[in-house]
Amino acid sequence: MTLATLIWYGARVCLVAMFPFSAIDKVWHWRESLAQTQNGGLPGAKIMLVAAIAVEAITPLMIVAGWHDRLGAFIIPSGGNRTSSAPAIARRASISGSSSRTSDWSVACCW
Repeated sequence: MTLATLIWYGARVCLVAMFPFSAIDKVWHWRESLAQTQNGGLPGAKIMLVAAIAVEAITPLMIVAGWHDRLGAFIIPSGGNRTSSAPAIARRASISGSSSRTSDWSVACCW
């Protein structure tokens, strides 16, 4: 493998590295993620959450492997929109003793 190929794979990994962790966070904090999804007002919150987890877990692998990478790059921005990790980020900010202003900023940043 050449250096250029390694750099190319490294760039792909860096671009999608956060998505699998977001999927894991949704699984570990299922109740909070489901409550946030239900607040969106759309029916089928559980199905949407499972779909978001699948998108965030599978599409990064597609992109890194180069298998239908353009399709994966097209799908991934819409996969976790309504099921983002905003409650977990806000919860971490409040646990760490940050001001509520930081928590508000974190939640607004994810939407």
